[in-house]
Amino acid sequence: MITDLEESWSGHTDTFRFRAMGFSVNGTIEAEAAAVVIDMHIPLAALPFKSKVESKLRQHAAELLA
Repeated sequence: MITDLEESWSGHTDTFRFRAMGFSVNGTIEAEAAAVVIDMHIPLAALPFKSKVESKLRQHAAELLA
């Protein structure tokens, strides 16, 4: 479950922040000519949920860039 989503675009870069499973997550999604680069920061305590958070973030990025 993702809540409190905040994001803002500057050029080709989306800066985001949200809460996932009670943990704060933040980072950027950068659209480059041949790739999309996602840089995400999650707390150490949330590492067991990292794959779920990454999956949701990839899904959201695909929707944004479609």
